[in-house]
Amino acid sequence: MSMTEAVNSWRQLADQLTAEQIAELEEYEQNPPTFVDLSAVGCYRRQTAEELRDSLLDQARRHAKNNLADAFIGPVALPPGFNWASDWQEGREGGAGLPHRCVYADRDSIDGRLRLSATAIQFADSKIDAAGDVEAPHIDLIWEGTDTDVHLSSAAAREAATALLAIADEIDGCV
Repeated sequence: MSMTEAVNSWRQLADQLTAEQIAELEEYEQNPPTFVDLSAVGCYRRQTAEELRDSLLDQARRHAKNNLADAFIGPVALPPGFNWASDWQEGREGGAGLPHRCVYADRDSIDGRLRLSATAIQFADSKIDAAGDVEAPHIDLIWEGTDTDVHLSSAAAREAATALLAIADEIDGCV
């Protein structure tokens, strides 16, 4: 497929996709969501064939772009303790112009309601953006089933952990 040809189907990009990506798109094509969620305005409606086609094409384009970035950048290992990463983003001034991605260290939920996740920026040279030129590393406390979450620096997380331990000791001393 030349760069000048019009692309109007995700299948025209199949030669730029992995087998897993093709399988994902085929599954979505065969079993699309029946309704488009417009709950923000209080309704749902059926997804049109054109919306499905556009959605599949957009996803295929993202996959193709990310596959190209992965090939260009090469393998970059996740930092120790991190278990997944976002797609590569173009470099910008704050990060010395290097491509970067978000890396995540998700932890199991506490009591089924509180989930912990560490987030950092990793540059294509594998270094972490410790200075926070693009975004400072942080820990998210996420309340499952809500839009409530808290971002903490590692220092603030340590301070919160100390306070939690102290108050837990106080509670244990009362019972």
